[in-house]
Amino acid sequence: TVATLRLDSVISSAFRISRTKAAELIRSGRVEVNWRMCDKGDHICAQGDVFTARGFGKCTLAEVGGLSKKGRMTIRLERYQ
Repeated sequence: TVATLRLDSVISSAFRISRTKAAELIRSGRVEVNWRMCDKGDHICAQGDVFTARGFGKCTLAEVGGLSKKGRMTIRLERYQ
Protein backbone atom coordinates (compact mmCIF):
# COMPACT_ATOMS: atom_id res chain seq x y z
CA THR A 1 0.00 0.00 0.00
CA VAL A 2 1.09 3.58 -0.65
CA ALA A 3 -0.27 6.89 0.58
CA THR A 4 -0.35 8.37 -2.91
CA LEU A 5 0.68 7.47 -6.46
CA ARG A 6 3.54 10.00 -6.47
CA LEU A 7 6.75 8.69 -8.01
CA ASP A 8 8.80 8.97 -4.81
CA SER A 9 6.21 6.99 -2.86
CA VAL A 10 5.96 4.22 -5.46
CA ILE A 11 9.77 3.96 -5.82
CA SER A 12 10.22 3.72 -2.06
CA SER A 13 7.67 0.93 -1.87
CA ALA A 14 9.02 -0.91 -4.92
CA PHE A 15 12.65 -1.02 -3.81
CA ARG A 16 12.07 -0.99 -0.03
CA ILE A 17 13.92 2.24 0.65
CA SER A 18 12.87 5.37 2.52
CA ARG A 19 10.87 8.02 0.71
CA THR A 20 13.69 10.51 1.34
CA LYS A 21 16.25 8.22 -0.32
CA ALA A 22 13.83 7.66 -3.21
CA ALA A 23 13.50 11.44 -3.65
CA GLU A 24 17.32 11.76 -3.71
CA LEU A 25 17.54 9.08 -6.42
CA ILE A 26 14.94 10.89 -8.50
CA ARG A 27 16.62 14.30 -8.14
CA SER A 28 20.02 12.83 -9.05
CA GLY A 29 18.63 11.52 -12.36
CA ARG A 30 18.98 7.83 -11.55
CA VAL A 31 15.27 6.99 -12.04
CA GLU A 32 13.50 6.43 -15.35
CA VAL A 33 9.76 6.14 -15.94
CA ASN A 34 8.82 4.35 -19.14
CA TRP A 35 12.45 4.57 -20.32
CA ARG A 36 12.61 8.36 -19.91
CA MET A 37 14.55 10.13 -17.17
CA CYS A 38 12.25 11.76 -14.64
CA ASP A 39 13.59 14.25 -12.09
CA LYS A 40 10.27 15.23 -10.51
CA GLY A 41 9.27 13.38 -7.34
CA ASP A 42 5.68 14.55 -7.66
CA HIS A 43 5.12 12.78 -11.00
CA ILE A 44 1.83 10.86 -10.79
CA CYS A 45 2.24 7.21 -11.76
CA ALA A 46 -0.29 5.18 -13.70
CA GLN A 47 -1.02 1.50 -14.11
CA GLY A 48 1.41 -0.10 -16.55
CA ASP A 49 4.30 2.31 -15.91
CA VAL A 50 7.81 0.80 -15.91
CA PHE A 51 10.31 2.14 -13.37
CA THR A 52 14.08 1.73 -13.54
CA ALA A 53 16.31 2.85 -10.67
CA ARG A 54 20.02 2.54 -11.41
CA GLY A 55 21.60 0.34 -8.78
CA PHE A 56 18.27 -1.02 -7.53
CA GLY A 57 16.49 -2.68 -10.45
CA LYS A 58 13.41 -2.46 -12.60
CA CYS A 59 9.72 -2.94 -11.84
CA THR A 60 6.27 -2.43 -13.31
CA LEU A 61 3.19 -0.95 -11.65
CA ALA A 62 0.99 -3.89 -12.61
CA GLU A 63 -2.23 -2.96 -10.85
CA VAL A 64 -3.76 -0.06 -8.95
CA GLY A 65 -6.45 -1.28 -6.58
CA GLY A 66 -8.87 0.52 -4.34
CA LEU A 67 -8.48 2.22 -1.00
CA SER A 68 -7.77 0.45 2.28
CA LYS A 69 -9.67 1.17 5.49
CA LYS A 70 -7.03 3.74 6.42
CA GLY A 71 -7.30 5.53 3.07
CA ARG A 72 -4.12 4.16 1.49
CA MET A 73 -4.03 2.94 -2.11
CA THR A 74 -3.30 -0.71 -2.78
CA ILE A 75 -0.91 -1.41 -5.65
CA ARG A 76 0.71 -4.50 -7.11
CA LEU A 77 4.29 -4.21 -8.34
CA GLU A 78 6.14 -6.75 -10.46
CA ARG A 79 9.92 -6.70 -10.08
CA TYR A 80 12.17 -7.98 -12.84
CA GLN A 81 14.79 -10.56 -11.91
